[in-house]
Amino acid sequence: MDIVILREALQLLPEKQREAVVLFDILGLSLEEIKAIQGGTLSGVKSRLKRGRAELQRKLGVSDDVSEPARTIIPRVHNQPISVSTMDRQRR
Repeated sequence: MDIVILREALQLLPEKQREAVVLFDILGLSLEEIKAIQGGTLSGVKSRLKRGRAELQRKLGVSDDVSEPARTIIPRVHNQPISVSTMDRQRR
């Protein structure tokens, strides 16, 4: 699997879920920072994150553990380390 598959799976998530997963699991923002960006409540951010992770994992067929952060799934998807800078290079 490569970065294209991961990007496609992320794009299939609802926008707010995708944003929460990317901001928290990949970019490392706090829940409070995401709340400030997305608006709403802290519990809403947690809910979007949990649902987004579950859907991403289902689409990738990687794990049934919805508490597992996307950043731990990504290396297994690629069978290689990946970082945000790697994702940025792929976009260019």
